[in-house]
Amino acid sequence: MRYGTTSFVIVLALIAPLFASAQTTDTPATSDSYAFKRSGVFGCSLQGSYSMSVGAMAAVGGIYVPVNDAAVTLNTGYLVYKECVLRGVVNRQREAATAGTVKQVISTTATGRDGNPLYLQKVGAEQLDVNDKAWLRILQDGSLETVNPAFNTAVKRAAAQGYVYARNNPTSQFRCQYAGNLKSALEGKEFRLATMGQLMNPACNPYFAYEMVQDYTQGVAAYDVNNLMTQLGWGDGFYPVQQCDELGRCTSVTPSSVVRSNFTQALQTGFEQQARANDIDQMVGALFSGITSQVLGDSRGIQGLIQKTGSQSSYIDQVVRESAQGLRDAAGNAALQILVAAKQVETGFKQAMEAIASLLASTAQDLRAKESACWSLIIQKVCATPLAADNTCTSTAGACTTDPTTGEQTCPTGDKLKVATSTARSQQVITNRIASYASTTVVNIEKSNQAVVLVDRLIAGITNSSSLDAQRVALQQLDNLVAQRALHNQYDLQAAQKARDDITATMETLITDTVKAWADSPDPNVGWCNVNNNAVLDMWKARWKS
Repeated sequence: MRYGTTSFVIVLALIAPLFASAQTTDTPATSDSYAFKRSGVFGCSLQGSYSMSVGAMAAVGGIYVPVNDAAVTLNTGYLVYKECVLRGVVNRQREAATAGTVKQVISTTATGRDGNPLYLQKVGAEQLDVNDKAWLRILQDGSLETVNPAFNTAVKRAAAQGYVYARNNPTSQFRCQYAGNLKSALEGKEFRLATMGQLMNPACNPYFAYEMVQDYTQGVAAYDVNNLMTQLGWGDGFYPVQQCDELGRCTSVTPSSVVRSNFTQALQTGFEQQARANDIDQMVGALFSGITSQVLGDSRGIQGLIQKTGSQSSYIDQVVRESAQGLRDAAGNAALQILVAAKQVETGFKQAMEAIASLLASTAQDLRAKESACWSLIIQKVCATPLAADNTCTSTAGACTTDPTTGEQTCPTGDKLKVATSTARSQQVITNRIASYASTTVVNIEKSNQAVVLVDRLIAGITNSSSLDAQRVALQQLDNLVAQRALHNQYDLQAAQKARDDITATMETLITDTVKAWADSPDPNVGWCNVNNNAVLDMWKARWKS
């Protein structure tokens, strides 16, 4: 910015401190951030509800429940979960979010005018401030460049000096500058005639030009002051939010009435929530509900909400912290209930899967034992002599005869056999009828083991950590696990238990049917263990014949 002379710069330097603004203070973060998914544990969804053992989530029959509609029962489970678990968390989320918004509104209202409040504090001082800005703007914006260049700089300097002098010495107007004896002059005893030019055009006279500049600038300043008071009237003492250019010309972007109504709403929202509370979970924190009382009781008023007291945090920071802690406590308590229920579900699911795995293993062992017993029967029937160390024997060649006189038994001599048993028959059944169950069960057990480890880790993260960030991360991880269906729910547990019962019956039937087919089928390829069928015995003699 360029001025006419050095002396004028000095005048502006004298005036500039009057227009200095306070520095804007930084506003700290409003609240902790929680990003929960609607499909997660804190959403009223299938995954969320079934991760929590609250209410009946499946139809239950019995003599004491003559009518039990599955849809009604399911909806009841949802409602219990929503009202007993989710509502408390949502109420705390609402309080924390509202507290953050209240802090932002109060902080902006208290510092939003270049570090100064958005409300009127001192009428006279702030009117004077508007006057100062009006004078500075007129002296800088070129409005007075039409004053004759012969005395342009002198007039503007004189006007600026006159304003500063009158501003800082408001009673100077009572000072009489008469150089002689005023009393004598008033009594008519003394007369002094000053020499002055008889210039007809005031604009050609530096004195009258000075007077015109004074009148013009004071009129503009009075106009700005009137605008200020009008806007303050619209907002009941609150300023509008304005955007100003480098010369101080401002445009309102948010009316003062909106500023006032938003601040009033923010100031009273804690009390209103407390007054409307009809459930224990709807009770807001004492600090939040007492914001209005704090404003009236603190000698610093609204500024007392954002200012620290010694080493203690500001009142509004305490409100936000208390609300955030309430949210963490509510979410943490709900999460612990859900995690405990989830662990019970996972433990039950894992036990069902392990029972299935044990059943499948015992069934496979039983089939192998049955096959081994079959080989023993077959060997007894086809070998006339005990097995040698090299698994050879002599086969039976016909019926033995007994001498009636001596009682001596004579058996015909048969072929030499090389006995070769296997586990092919039982393995075929295991591969065709058990392997698919086994592979699925192994995957489910591994998944359940991982889920149990995750749940234990999350429980520890929520209960054993003093870090608020660690608790928040644990809650969000739980939410993600449920949303991704990484944890089993009650439906999964019921399905696993039913699968265990079904597979138990299936394996029992499999063993019975397999042994019956091996021992009773007339087809040697199926009833390979039917020792009462000579065709089967002949088949094994032929295969083992050396």
